[in-house]
Amino acid sequence: MTFSFTGVVNKAQSGLFTRGDGNNFNVGQKVSGFYTFNSLTPDSNPTANGRYNNTITNLVVNLGPLSGPTSYTASLGVASPSNPNFIAIQNQPFGPTSSDAYVVRAPVIGTFGTAPNTFSALSFRIELRDPDGGTFATDALPTTPPSLSSFSTSRWRMVFQDIHTGQAKLIGSISRLAVSPVPLPAAVILFGAGLVALVGLGAGSWRQKKNSLA
Repeated sequence: MTFSFTGVVNKAQSGLFTRGDGNNFNVGQKVSGFYTFNSLTPDSNPTANGRYNNTITNLVVNLGPLSGPTSYTASLGVASPSNPNFIAIQNQPFGPTSSDAYVVRAPVIGTFGTAPNTFSALSFRIELRDPDGGTFATDALPTTPPSLSSFSTSRWRMVFQDIHTGQAKLIGSISRLAVSPVPLPAAVILFGAGLVALVGLGAGSWRQKKNSLA
């Protein structure tokens, strides 16, 4: 199952927008990408809110174009106890702490900037929150994208690591979350093209035989 997303940068912490190479992150820049997850991943803690560990099998985040001529891309990294991979579903419709939430969180890799002032991507997170607690009926892993109109908060965050200044974050909003169409394998496309060609050849041969009999 693959969901795609789009949004914008709302805040870039110091260091990510003061680079000397001209390729900087700035407010208003576009973010887009997709994540693929295993919809059959079991809930790691069925007695509480749903948490589906290591369910994300692919992730790509595209940012830009930056203030310079290039864009930036990060991809799925290797999970660890301190940098986990999960989708979490919070379903709490009642009580003083009632709220629903949909959280996607995964490690990412990708270097930004030029040496010696480079940042390495660490993690990416999408967080949707409904303080009224009326979005989800269960804490099951959704197989269709939650509607953004159901949430008062729809945001994303990417964390970078720099050896000089520590961590820095990009924070933004999500404007679209949708099912991503699955591209056809190249073999299927070639088979279809070959089938069309064979049909065309057959039709041409039939016309030739018909004309020779006329």
